[in-house]
Amino acid sequence: MTYRQIQQVEEYLKEVLYLINDVNVTDDQRYNKGKTLHKQIAASKFGYSLVLDWQKCQVLDLSNSPTRYYTNKIKLNLEVMLSALQGILDSVVFYPYILEIRKDIEKGKKIKNGDAKERFVTEITIKYQGKVDFGKNVEKILKNDGLLILNYNIDAIHQGVLQKLELYLLEVCEEKRVIKAQSQSKQPIIQVNQNQNVNQNVNQNQETKVSVSLLFEDCFKAIDDCETLDESETKEIKTQIQEIQELLKDKKGRKKSIKSKIGSVLKWVAEKGSDVMLAVLPVLLQSLQGL
Repeated sequence: MTYRQIQQVEEYLKEVLYLINDVNVTDDQRYNKGKTLHKQIAASKFGYSLVLDWQKCQVLDLSNSPTRYYTNKIKLNLEVMLSALQGILDSVVFYPYILEIRKDIEKGKKIKNGDAKERFVTEITIKYQGKVDFGKNVEKILKNDGLLILNYNIDAIHQGVLQKLELYLLEVCEEKRVIKAQSQSKQPIIQVNQNQNVNQNVNQNQETKVSVSLLFEDCFKAIDDCETLDESETKEIKTQIQEIQELLKDKKGRKKSIKSKIGSVLKWVAEKGSDVMLAVLPVLLQSLQGL
């Protein structure tokens, strides 16, 4: 996928989240916008191939009243759409790298102090050395450990570094696709016999548990890095995620409770910044898919 396509998938995710969680959205709006959005996403050709039954979202009114009635099938459809879109992003192996670059960009944009800008320029130049050409002035600053910073306009250099990172976001997807294609072309053809398939199936459940556990760990780390959350909010959302994790350990008879808990967290996340949504959303969707 290109970076523009990834951005489009993320925008679709936000729209679906809005339809699910915003209390000001009427059922009529949720139905019509959700149905239209589903068609738009399918037409975008991102590998989104859901077949959803929207007819069951409406209830026939036998009294011939113009009023329309809807079922909870609307939200169920929207939640499936949400899972499918997140699945598309999860399939992009370099998506975490994109999030990391974005995080660096956001960090840089928040810096106002000149000395801090100099440190940021040095840090980013080292981090992306060999990947991004930041220009000769940046190279000189790095070679001289910032001692000649007075000879340069640090504000302009700092802004230039941010712009270079934003351009790199457009390039990185194509770069990763080329690397992946080259890697695949060099891979030998391997025949998988029946015994291998059996062994894979036997270990599948154990591998799934491990991956989900790691997903929760990554979620907690990402929450700690959310600069838009204060200490109390960070503690609150981590507590809620931990409760979901505990409920998932024994899903029997708890699916309704888990869905309810996930719904309340989704509503909470929708009111926060995009960094919070990106930190929490993957583990919530994986939890829904595992029910």
